[in-house]
Amino acid sequence: MGMSFLSTLTFDSLQRVRRLVKQVHLEHYPADKITDREADRVIEALGPVALQQEIEDAARARIDMT
Repeated sequence: MGMSFLSTLTFDSLQRVRRLVKQVHLEHYPADKITDREADRVIEALGPVALQQEIEDAARARIDMT
């Protein structure tokens, strides 16, 4: 199995993507289940191409990722 694409992201980029995933994909999770680890699982499942689309969609929708 190859290297995770998460490891290719800078720390700041990973933090921004985690915030986006938590806002969009984990919004209905119980608060105690919304963790960085769970966000990372969603990010890995989306893959880099889908993740790029998510980021572009968030930018168009003006979702705050800072």
